[in-house]
Amino acid sequence: GGVDYVTKPIQITEVLVRINTHLGLRAARRELVQRNAVLQDHIETRRKAEIALRDTNTQLASTVATLEKTQAQLVLAAKLAGLGALVSGIAHELNTPIGTAILTASVLQEDIHTLQMRAPHFANEPQELHQRMQNLDEGMALLGRSLNRAGELIRKFRLVAVDQMSKQ
Repeated sequence: GGVDYVTKPIQITEVLVRINTHLGLRAARRELVQRNAVLQDHIETRRKAEIALRDTNTQLASTVATLEKTQAQLVLAAKLAGLGALVSGIAHELNTPIGTAILTASVLQEDIHTLQMRAPHFANEPQELHQRMQNLDEGMALLGRSLNRAGELIRKFRLVAVDQMSKQ
């Protein structure tokens, strides 16, 4: 086979065309290899970007969950602060009539003790007995008003609490 080829006449134009064709194929192959390398780099870059994006999405999801938890805690803290202010206001409102009732009961107890001690002497001093009895009557009325006020405040508080519970 090789001997026949060498002995055949050579067509220069055909050889040049074949050489140019093979040189063109070789250049095309090199360009293809280069383009494949560039594409592989693009693919690797994109793969890394996708991994980074997934990591960022995971971090964002975690941050959102943390923010939602913090928001829920802040809402609860605000509710508790409001409740604390409400309880403080109610305690203040109740403290006045209850404090008055306690003081009045103490004074009345002292007046009753004084009446018991001085009972034999009031036969000679009816005016003083009358004054002490009037003081006791006024003290009992004040004691009743203070306790009624405290009871009314508690009743209103219960109504507000029931109303708030029914709204929720």
